[in-house]
Amino acid sequence: MAPCTRIRWSAAARVVVLALALGAIAACGSVSASTALSDATRDLREAKQQKADEFAVYYYTRADIYLQKAKKLNGMGHYQVAQEYARVSSEAAAKSLDVARINKDQAARRDKFAPNKDGKDAAPEAPGFTPSDRR
Repeated sequence: MAPCTRIRWSAAARVVVLALALGAIAACGSVSASTALSDATRDLREAKQQKADEFAVYYYTRADIYLQKAKKLNGMGHYQVAQEYARVSSEAAAKSLDVARINKDQAARRDKFAPNKDGKDAAPEAPGFTPSDRR
């Protein structure tokens, strides 16, 4: 049998390997946080396009504020916390889309069936006739 040879690492080599491992771990945190931020930004943009800022103000504002906080934390290097804030922002943006769709539908129904501003019903008038019409 061949004798088991052991690799002897110098202190400098150990430091380099450790630094590379820590760098890889740190890069994973920033990548996942950046992905979460881009997803939250996309969700908020979609909510804005569906007018959630008008029809679901609370959830839209919540999503916007959480996204701003996530971007700030990501810039300061707090990747895990930034990722969590971005996740909450995405959830709030999705909720704002749901609420906006419901509120837009209700507003459309209200406008369709509401009486006119002059007090008359919105129903079309039936064609009238006068007693002087002789046929």
